[in-house]
Amino acid sequence: MIDLTLVNNEFLRQFEVKVDQTLARIEYSEQERKIFLTKLSIPDEIHNEEFEEAFIVKVLEFIEDKNLRVELLGRGYAWLDTGTHESLLEASNFIQTVEHRQGLKVACLEEIAYRMGYIDDKQVRKLAEPLKKNAYGQYLLNLVKKR
Repeated sequence: MIDLTLVNNEFLRQFEVKVDQTLARIEYSEQERKIFLTKLSIPDEIHNEEFEEAFIVKVLEFIEDKNLRVELLGRGYAWLDTGTHESLLEASNFIQTVEHRQGLKVACLEEIAYRMGYIDDKQVRKLAEPLKKNAYGQYLLNLVKKR
């Protein structure tokens, strides 16, 4: 097994390992003592199966030592990191594409509450009323019309 020195770069939210001045990293996001591993980047000049395995094992040992949990996101989930201007734009474009193609809003709290039975048709209409001149308000009104 390769001996690696792992650095947790909390500012950039990534685990790092340097090999001959070349940086390999695993980006992550942390929330409520859960850690979401989002992107593995190993430059070609240091990439091989043994290195990749040693790096991932080192990260998993770090997570275990800190009593964190790794959350596996199943099919249909997308983790969108928005820590930079570029990643915020990418996330925005992703959400716009999903909403446009599916005709559904992503994370519409009123819709979630309605579908879970926390609010009824009348309450949805009341919430939609001040928004009826924009697309979001129309979406809410159509939600109760369809039912």
